[in-house]
Amino acid sequence: MEAIQIAKLTNEYKQTVEQEWLIVRSNDTEMQLLDVYVTLTEKSEKSEKKRMDLSQVLNKFQNLVFLGEPGSGKTTTLQFIGLCFVHKDWSVTKLNSQMKYIPIKLDLRRYATTLAEPGPAMEKAVSLSIREYLRYIDEEQALELIRVWQEQEILLLLLDGLDEVPDNLRETVRNEIRRFTLSHSGLKSRLILSARTTGYSFMMSTCIEFELESFKSADDIQSCKRPNKMVE
Repeated sequence: MEAIQIAKLTNEYKQTVEQEWLIVRSNDTEMQLLDVYVTLTEKSEKSEKKRMDLSQVLNKFQNLVFLGEPGSGKTTTLQFIGLCFVHKDWSVTKLNSQMKYIPIKLDLRRYATTLAEPGPAMEKAVSLSIREYLRYIDEEQALELIRVWQEQEILLLLLDGLDEVPDNLRETVRNEIRRFTLSHSGLKSRLILSARTTGYSFMMSTCIEFELESFKSADDIQSCKRPNKMVE
């Protein structure tokens, strides 16, 4: 594809994703996703664990694992991160970030069968996700978009719910994520993975793990409402 067509498809993808991810749906309820309020604590053996805000974590570390129990906000946080990189200047105003990314969000349970297939399964799953938003392009065009975004080092993969992958596929999916992350393609991409804390086992040294917990009171939320800060 020519550069002008790639730019057109990229902009169209971002606009479509923005419209979709701006809304959070829960049962019969819909609400706009305008902010998230979570605490992030680096998972380590140190006695004193440092709490960081979301913008600090995103600006300091490349590949991340967000761990938390059900209801802690893992899925919403991933969606919010992706939304910030496609919605006007939110990456600056809400994440204090100058980085530019094209986010791809994968529900790992939904894509588990594809990710467990032989070959470059991650690329296939990502191309399928892109085609959900750009329904008129074919697989070859989607793969070319992936290659261009990787060469520009702007591909951000948001992999949601490793713990929800069926037991018989989970280890295969984990291995594919590892292989992709360590591959040439993976080194030109960025990855954020979410999983339930209970039952989680170490992923890889290149992924920094953080425990995520949603605020439990209005006072907690008010304490973090400062310019370019989300949690303290």
